[in-house]
Amino acid sequence: MLSGRSVKILIIEDSANDAELIAKQVTKGGIDCAFHRVETEEALRGALAEFDPDIVLSDFSLPQFDGPRVLDVVVAERPDLPFIFVSGTIGEVRAIDAMKRGATDYVLKTNLARLAPAIDRALREASVRNARRQAEEMLRDNERRLRDIVETSQDWIWELDAGGCFTFSSRSVEGILGFTPAELLGRDFRSFLHESDRDGAEGRLPAAPGESVSGVIARWRRKDGSWRWLERNAVALSGPNAELAGFRGTDRDITERRAQQIRITRLSRIHAMLSSINSAIVRIRDRDEMLAEACRIAVERGGYARAATHLLDPGRMTLKTVACAGLDSPALADAQISTLQEPGEEYLSMAALAVQSNEAVVCNDLAKDSQPVLQRRDLLELRLRSVIVLPLIVDGTAVGVLSLYAREAQIFDASERNVLSELAGNISFALQYFQKEDAVQFLSYFDPLTGLAKRTLFCERLGRLMQQADAEQRSVAVLAFDLERLGAINDSFGRHVGDRLLELIADRLRDRFPDTQRLAYLDGGSFAVAFTGLTDASTEGPELRDRVHELIREPIQIESHEIRVSARFGLACSPDDGDTGEMLVSNAEGARNHAKNADETYVHYALKLNTGVAERMVLERKLVRALELGEFVLHYQPIVHLDHGGISSVEALLRWQDPERGLVMPGEFIPTLESMRLIVEVGKWAMQQASRDCQHWRSHGFPDMRVAVNVSALQIRRREFADSVLEIVSGWRQGLCGLDLEITESMLMQDVQGCVRTLQQLREAGVRFAIDDFGTGYSSLAHLFKLPVDSLKIDRSFIAGVVGDPGSMTIVRTIITLAKEFHMTAIAEGVETVEQLELLRIMKCEMAQGYLFARPMPGEKLLNKLLARRGKKLDSAFKVETEAKVESEEEVESDS
Repeated sequence: MLSGRSVKILIIEDSANDAELIAKQVTKGGIDCAFHRVETEEALRGALAEFDPDIVLSDFSLPQFDGPRVLDVVVAERPDLPFIFVSGTIGEVRAIDAMKRGATDYVLKTNLARLAPAIDRALREASVRNARRQAEEMLRDNERRLRDIVETSQDWIWELDAGGCFTFSSRSVEGILGFTPAELLGRDFRSFLHESDRDGAEGRLPAAPGESVSGVIARWRRKDGSWRWLERNAVALSGPNAELAGFRGTDRDITERRAQQIRITRLSRIHAMLSSINSAIVRIRDRDEMLAEACRIAVERGGYARAATHLLDPGRMTLKTVACAGLDSPALADAQISTLQEPGEEYLSMAALAVQSNEAVVCNDLAKDSQPVLQRRDLLELRLRSVIVLPLIVDGTAVGVLSLYAREAQIFDASERNVLSELAGNISFALQYFQKEDAVQFLSYFDPLTGLAKRTLFCERLGRLMQQADAEQRSVAVLAFDLERLGAINDSFGRHVGDRLLELIADRLRDRFPDTQRLAYLDGGSFAVAFTGLTDASTEGPELRDRVHELIREPIQIESHEIRVSARFGLACSPDDGDTGEMLVSNAEGARNHAKNADETYVHYALKLNTGVAERMVLERKLVRALELGEFVLHYQPIVHLDHGGISSVEALLRWQDPERGLVMPGEFIPTLESMRLIVEVGKWAMQQASRDCQHWRSHGFPDMRVAVNVSALQIRRREFADSVLEIVSGWRQGLCGLDLEITESMLMQDVQGCVRTLQQLREAGVRFAIDDFGTGYSSLAHLFKLPVDSLKIDRSFIAGVVGDPGSMTIVRTIITLAKEFHMTAIAEGVETVEQLELLRIMKCEMAQGYLFARPMPGEKLLNKLLARRGKKLDSAFKVETEAKVESEEEVESDS
């Protein structure tokens, strides 16, 4: 019987006395019940809906309508409802017929003692039927849900028999390989693998029942003949007798991910090629030898299958091959290409087009593109698929072309073309001086060791850059820096090691700053970098210093020596610090020299250099006092989820509440804290305070709130760093740690193995990690994949240029894709405009922070805003109103 409530019994009976006898008999039988009597069909239908009975008791003979009609109505309306005839007139034949039509039982009025047991049995049987029906419905739901998952999954789900033939395939295979599931059934999976991947194909499946494999990668043939890279996870199935019955698994299409990794590797290789060719340009005095060396380097270091240079014979207006490396054929080697359009010709060749237009010409698929390509058949026979032809221009006129060929199609994208255009420009510059037979003059412009511009050329370029910047009302800054201990390195390891160090530093600068016209080598271990667009040198200058410093202080391996270098920096900005290129360079060097004399890491020329040491001592005393008196404070900037506008984390940003000056931004005191090594104590205090504030917010109804704190290189290098962090998070309840740490990628790369151990230890305690300013340092994807990192923070410099700058957009999209592939969260920093926000949403960036949402604010103010806006979208709740701009206008983020 139904437990916990009365059994509701509907009685269809024209006699009230008989109904009362039935009710008494049921109650006498120990059944707690409620009764409702009807005697018409209309009342019956209403009672079924409103009274909602658990069982129906009906007389067989009624004046209004008979028992069979009652049974028909109940079966039609409530087919699972128990039904018992209680009658004195029903015969055995009629009773059997009623049971066949849906009645549960029948009881004679002359034997009502059997009624209560019959009701109890009927209710129990109904309960069992209902339970069985619900279980069957649940099973059908589960089967439907599983079928929906299989059919909607982007991954390909499949099953194989023990021999490796397909017995099942999800429909997603159509989007991945182009085959329908039916076309796969019964076919051996090995027949779809690339021939290079068939060897050891058994290793792509588990060996024994219950075993599994994961992360197995292979190339699969599509129906159209193309190839896709798939990553497999599979398990071996066990039969009734524990024998191998088959395999079940999934394959994920990782073609795009591999292509991005290959693209990044390729660009790195091309930058190295550019550096090597630049060195050859300034080293080799013979034109043809230089061009041959350039072709050789393009093949060996750039990875191109073929490279060739053709120079123009002005009298005949034909291009003749003067240098070639890599794949070749007699037809290609002897080719002379006309640059004139002959009568009746429908088109010019790619080389002729490049010469006539002074622009690069690209064919990204020799087999399919309609671009005019001479000797296309010869190139295809060499299995070449793409080609770029770059004009070599002297005094505004093309004097030849550099042609580069690749085995792969779709190689020459915008990023690669930009680097190659710079290469063609450098070769053109060399040709200009070769033509004038004045190699001495050429060498006077470039340093032969680093391949970078010398002072004279750099100052000329600065002058042109300053003219352009003045027209656009922008400033130009020169950051000069001097490598320390270069003499000691030469003395200890030999001059050749010091020279190689300078070459590698120059290579790193070119990798970070692809526009090499903004780089210079000023001799004696001194370099210079030009920047444009600074708005506040006092805060942005240290950021520029940090970008370059992180780049050069990464360990450098030369022969068997691991060399670490540091530098002193000086900054000068136009127009305040000089209105010519010579003045900017000279004043930047003067600031750098003052930094060396005053034992500073960095000095801005605009500061009063003659009082710099005294001011530094005053600042150091104030900072010591600030730590002792608790003058440091934390402001918090929300990190917003872009899909729904919510917030579950904030970044803690350090401020100094100076009693004399008020709130001081970190760019003014962080470098001094680092030079004093006081940053270790301040950093520990920041983690402690941020943890306390986060626990406070959680206690006010935000249980998932997390707080991110920046960690300096000095902190993470200390042996006790992990122990100090574990001590801080020990105050959190088990499993509820809300502390995130932000570390720069260059810092991680300095000691990958040590960092992995430290980060893994802290991660087990609930600490999460983000790589800050990602994209501005150097990191290996192989190492990045191994790091226990949760988030990649896209540097604000890329976000600032994402609208209108294809390069920045490509970088941002690449970082977001990398984050997704490595199962990390991408966080965009410095979002200030709606246009930036919309682009980030289109590119599927998950989280962002910046002035568009909120400026950094004290912890209590943040809590008040959270409480006031609870339940509302926070990407609008935290926007700073136009009329509410406060002194934080000056907070150009240089927080670290």
